[in-house]
Amino acid sequence: MGCATQKNLAAMIADPQDLLSPRPEAPRPGERRDTVWRKYVKGDPTGAKWAPQNQPLPERALTSESGVGN
Repeated sequence: MGCATQKNLAAMIADPQDLLSPRPEAPRPGERRDTVWRKYVKGDPTGAKWAPQNQPLPERALTSESGVGN
Protein backbone atom coordinates (compact mmCIF):
# COMPACT_ATOMS: atom_id res chain seq x y z
CA MET A 1 0.00 0.00 0.00
CA GLY A 2 2.86 2.40 0.61
CA CYS A 3 4.07 2.23 -3.00
CA ALA A 4 0.63 3.01 -4.40
CA THR A 5 0.20 5.93 -2.00
CA GLN A 6 3.57 7.40 -2.98
CA LYS A 7 2.83 6.97 -6.68
CA ASN A 8 -0.59 8.64 -6.36
CA LEU A 9 0.83 11.51 -4.29
CA ALA A 10 3.59 12.06 -6.84
CA ALA A 11 1.01 12.17 -9.64
CA MET A 12 -1.06 14.81 -7.79
CA ILE A 13 1.84 17.14 -7.02
CA ALA A 14 3.04 19.24 -9.94
CA ASP A 15 5.90 20.86 -8.04
CA PRO A 16 7.53 19.10 -5.04
CA GLN A 17 8.46 22.54 -3.65
CA ASP A 18 4.75 22.96 -2.82
CA LEU A 19 5.21 20.44 0.01
CA LEU A 20 7.87 22.61 1.63
CA SER A 21 6.32 26.06 1.33
CA PRO A 22 3.32 27.70 -0.33
CA ARG A 23 3.69 29.56 -3.60
CA PRO A 24 3.80 33.35 -3.35
CA GLU A 25 0.55 35.16 -4.04
CA ALA A 26 0.17 37.66 -6.85
CA PRO A 27 -0.73 41.18 -5.76
CA ARG A 28 -4.47 41.75 -5.84
CA PRO A 29 -5.95 44.50 -7.97
CA GLY A 30 -7.34 47.38 -5.94
CA GLU A 31 -9.64 49.04 -8.48
CA ARG A 32 -12.85 47.35 -7.31
CA ARG A 33 -11.90 47.72 -3.66
CA ASP A 34 -11.39 51.47 -4.15
CA THR A 35 -14.77 51.82 -5.88
CA VAL A 36 -16.63 49.96 -3.14
CA TRP A 37 -14.81 51.88 -0.39
CA ARG A 38 -15.77 55.24 -1.92
CA LYS A 39 -19.42 54.14 -2.05
CA TYR A 40 -19.27 52.88 1.54
CA VAL A 41 -17.81 56.16 2.82
CA LYS A 42 -20.53 58.15 1.02
CA GLY A 43 -23.24 55.86 2.43
CA ASP A 44 -24.26 54.45 -0.97
CA PRO A 45 -25.17 50.77 -1.35
CA THR A 46 -22.11 48.71 -2.22
CA GLY A 47 -23.84 45.59 -3.55
CA ALA A 48 -25.42 44.80 -6.87
CA LYS A 49 -28.94 45.95 -7.71
CA TRP A 50 -31.46 43.12 -7.89
CA ALA A 51 -33.73 42.74 -10.88
CA PRO A 52 -37.40 42.90 -9.74
CA GLN A 53 -38.03 39.22 -10.57
CA ASN A 54 -34.93 38.13 -8.63
CA GLN A 55 -35.53 40.00 -5.38
CA PRO A 56 -34.36 37.96 -2.38
CA LEU A 57 -36.95 36.87 0.16
CA PRO A 58 -36.99 38.69 3.48
CA GLU A 59 -35.03 36.85 6.16
CA ARG A 60 -38.13 36.09 8.19
CA ALA A 61 -40.50 35.33 5.34
CA LEU A 62 -43.09 32.73 6.19
CA THR A 63 -43.53 29.79 3.83
CA SER A 64 -47.06 30.92 2.98
CA GLU A 65 -45.79 34.42 2.11
CA SER A 66 -42.88 33.22 -0.03
CA GLY A 67 -45.06 31.13 -2.35
CA VAL A 68 -43.16 27.95 -1.51
CA GLY A 69 -45.39 24.93 -1.39
CA ASN A 70 -48.41 26.68 -2.89
